[in-house]
Amino acid sequence: MEKIKVLLVEDDLVDQMAFKRLVKEEKLPYDYKIAGSASAAIKILQEEKFDIVITDYNLGDGTAFDIFDYIIDTPFIFITGGGDEELAVKALKAGAFHYQIKDQLRNYLKVLPSTIEKALKHKKTENEKKKAQEELRQNKERLDIILHSIGDGVIVINEKQEIMIINKKAQELLGFDGELTISDNLHKALRNCRENGKVLIDAINQNEFSKLELEVDFPLPRVLSVTGTTFLDVDGKSAGKVFILRDVTKEKEIDRMKTDFVSSVSHELRTPLTSILGFSTTILKRRDIPEKTKYEFIEIIQKESKRLSRLIEDVLSISKIESGKITYDFRRISLKSIIEDVYEIYGPQAEKKKLKMILDVEENVPEIIGDRDALHQVVVNFVGNAIKFTPEGGTVTLGLRQENESVVLMIKDTGMGIPEKDQARIFDKFYRVYRPGTQIQGTGLGLSIVKEIIEKHKGRIELFSKVGKGTTFNIFFPKDADLGEEEQSKTELSN
Repeated sequence: MEKIKVLLVEDDLVDQMAFKRLVKEEKLPYDYKIAGSASAAIKILQEEKFDIVITDYNLGDGTAFDIFDYIIDTPFIFITGGGDEELAVKALKAGAFHYQIKDQLRNYLKVLPSTIEKALKHKKTENEKKKAQEELRQNKERLDIILHSIGDGVIVINEKQEIMIINKKAQELLGFDGELTISDNLHKALRNCRENGKVLIDAINQNEFSKLELEVDFPLPRVLSVTGTTFLDVDGKSAGKVFILRDVTKEKEIDRMKTDFVSSVSHELRTPLTSILGFSTTILKRRDIPEKTKYEFIEIIQKESKRLSRLIEDVLSISKIESGKITYDFRRISLKSIIEDVYEIYGPQAEKKKLKMILDVEENVPEIIGDRDALHQVVVNFVGNAIKFTPEGGTVTLGLRQENESVVLMIKDTGMGIPEKDQARIFDKFYRVYRPGTQIQGTGLGLSIVKEIIEKHKGRIELFSKVGKGTTFNIFFPKDADLGEEEQSKTELSN
């Protein structure tokens, strides 16, 4: 059995002897030391740690109160003479576990062992309580860190719909900036929601809740997916609810854009197919059509077939990109030859629309490492858009220059321009810019494909645009791109 370390502070030699006799006769498991004065006790306490301290009031060169400050985190028992109850109360206030009245027959020694046992048990309980409180505090800190670092909002309410827990993300999603606190009502948390979150409150009140959506109007319009569950107390009764909030605005927008895309693709497919079917049927059925008219019809069929082919190519390209199956044939190529080819292809179209098309290419622009077909698709897409959205009499410029360690491809027009609110999103899949007074055409895939191609070439895009003034795209390609081992191997094989 592990011995209990005891310090007895007692200046009376007879009392010291009585304590020693008690320990010996009762075979108490005490490893004790005796200090005969306050100064001796202080010295011992500064050097050693004890399980318990027993001290008389009068200590020759001082009193027990002189040593209390040196008894740190250790229970102590205060011994006082008869009639000194006021001192005993003072000692208890100073932290003593118990006091005992010293009588002439020293009967207090008979109950001293049980008092020591109670003091040690009390200390053990206090230590366990402190340990549990510290663990609870640490767990709370960890929980707070987790709650405030996760990407979803978390709200916990009690049965009175008072907030028990709310993390930073939930406050942000609900349009608050640290304003919500514990015990605030859920109604306050939902005040920025459409109809003050009536749909959520009704679901809670009717106890029919699993998952629903909230529309928040402030600070920005957004849609929140809210998943809720009831948690129980120790008796198995409902104690409140936990809500997980997630911003699904972008997912909703993507779903809407996909729906628009399906509708748009259907329309874009139907239009050329209708033209092809109509004009080819006319040619087959009417043998008397003049050759000139027949030629015009065939030109239209060819034009619509190319349009259909481009649409199908876009859909296939985006499918390959998303599945990760697209491959590039990297080799050393000249961007100059690509833009000259595109200039020749689109020159007649620009002329027909009464647009001025300019080729602005610096001399001695170095070649780059790239996939010629993919980069041809990039230039075609940008130039096609520039011609489409530049009104009659405008200008489209194709430029190429060297700038520091980059080769810069420029496509500039004097067209409608892109509204500032749309500029950050024009490269998103399915996104199309709304232009008042014009019908939105296309699938919204072209620029998304272009961005993917440019990024695979370690390039970057700069956009400058002003509504009514025009748009400039600068595409920066590194002169000596490090395309990675896989791409480099393809380059070597192709050479």
